[in-house]
Amino acid sequence: MGVEVYTGTAVENNDGSTLRLQGGVNIDAKTVIRAAGITSARIEGLESSVYGRNNRLIVNLHNQVKGYQNIFAVGDNSLVVLPSYPNGHPQLAQFALQQAKCLIISLNQLIRNKPLTEFHYIEKGSMATTGRHLAVADLPFGKFKGYFAWLLWSIVHLLSIIGVKNKLLVLLDWPWKYITYD
Repeated sequence: MGVEVYTGTAVENNDGSTLRLQGGVNIDAKTVIRAAGITSARIEGLESSVYGRNNRLIVNLHNQVKGYQNIFAVGDNSLVVLPSYPNGHPQLAQFALQQAKCLIISLNQLIRNKPLTEFHYIEKGSMATTGRHLAVADLPFGKFKGYFAWLLWSIVHLLSIIGVKNKLLVLLDWPWKYITYD
């Protein structure tokens, strides 16, 4: 699709038609997308030792912030460092959803004075649509791209919508938008 990805590269100048990279490399480009990642804001009153990479709060497998018994963090704000994830888990919705479900169970156990549940991330893969009939899917059982990945993304997206009424509305709306290019 004509996309070039550069990582760890600084931009020196962009005049709207030419992008100059650090080191003197010039690239003709009218469209440039910069992605710098996610950085959390610090919370006043917490010790600086509880922060890890990108200001994420260091948490244990119970989602408790390092050094605190009753402060929890999940999702993009949390950093669970394990040998399998030395830089923390990916900052994706699937990770945050799984972590939140575990925290709900743990908070209920905390109320009942029972041991907290440990969080273990289950990698389900990643998918993204990049256009009409175009998508990518990186799943535990294989990688796909193009029309098949787009069809798979559509099915998974439809199944993830909450409520029968909402699913039905989307199922009826999609064919119309597909036909009319709306």
